[in-house]
Amino acid sequence: MERIHDHPDITAAERTGYPRRIEPVSHLECDWCGQKICGGDEYFDIHGEILCFDCGTDCLRRAEE
Repeated sequence: MERIHDHPDITAAERTGYPRRIEPVSHLECDWCGQKICGGDEYFDIHGEILCFDCGTDCLRRAEE
């Protein structure tokens, strides 16, 4: 049975005095700007082209009435 103080995060904090830096897991990348799109982020998938939220909203237009 693993004891709580044997957890790698606790061991690293005890050794260095700081918590371990946890990098977000990136699964996608914007095809236009290259920005990483991490879990939970909103993005546009336009016919297979992946756009981050910022690039997608840059394309938003309103038709004139």
